Amino acid sequence: MKQLVDTMSDEELAFLSYGKSSNIRDGTGVIGGLYNSGITGKYYIPGGDTLDGPAGLRQSEKSLGSTGWPCSTALASSFDVDLVKKVGEETGKEARKLGCSFWLAPGLNIHRSPLCGRNFEYYSEDPFLTGSMAAAITQGVQSKRVSITLKHFAVNNKEENRNGAENVLASDSRMAERVVREIYLKGFEIAVKKADPWSIMSSYNRINGMKTAESYDLLTGILRDEWGYKGLVMTDWGTKSKNDREAHAGNDVKMPSNGNDASNTILNGLIVGSVTRDELKRNILNVFNTLSKTAAIDKLFVEPENIIKISEN
Repeated sequence: MKQLVDTMSDEELAFLSYGKSSNIRDGTGVIGGLYNSGITGKYYIPGGDTLDGPAGLRQSEKSLGSTGWPCSTALASSFDVDLVKKVGEETGKEARKLGCSFWLAPGLNIHRSPLCGRNFEYYSEDPFLTGSMAAAITQGVQSKRVSITLKHFAVNNKEENRNGAENVLASDSRMAERVVREIYLKGFEIAVKKADPWSIMSSYNRINGMKTAESYDLLTGILRDEWGYKGLVMTDWGTKSKNDREAHAGNDVKMPSNGNDASNTILNGLIVGSVTRDELKRNILNVFNTLSKTAAIDKLFVEPENIIKISEN
């Protein structure tokens, strides 16, 4: 795969740096997918469809349907990691049937205030319990060749004006480094080191004035260099941060789909030096490595009986 990435043009790398329209009902976007793109006919790179969470796969009742599991807070209240792992296994089975390669869950931000409207998506106010639950469900889902997506990395404990671009009122979590590491990052660290999640989603908010999606220190320095994370990092949906700065920081893919705007931002970033080709190659290699672990890679292979018929003819 490294050799494959080395042969790709800047345009192809830029094309793979943002999400595509979904192929499944109620899907939230596709990661990868380089075929019939109008850019090249050289490659057939499969795409992995995503479905949202967290209380089961978010499918409408008019579609194929999915199980509505208890919310994350309720699951964590059981203190039963074996049970939560089984929930993950069943969710993984359903994801495979629905054609989903990436489940956009679990959320494991810390319960800091009862006013956070997404607390039900998150496990607990305790970092150890949070990390243990996230690790368990990760192991369950990924045992079925479906990628988990830990979110929202990090310190997403309120969402007032969460998508504010340069607005000074945008959500900004201000705290000392020790507090961040011992409370707000600890659950993610536990899950990363214990369960090897294949995907992580960066968050909308800022930490001490820096947008997390553009934070090299967070996404590369801490996540990859310190914790040894080897998986894929995607943005949250529709972030207002810039794709070239996100790619430099360690976001491998901008989601859900930003088309030409994202490509042009990346290509312009290569010209001005805000992102390098080596960084793009690093990012797309992470995408390929993650896709190769999921059932999305099965799209590359012809069914055995068809191979036999072809050889006989």
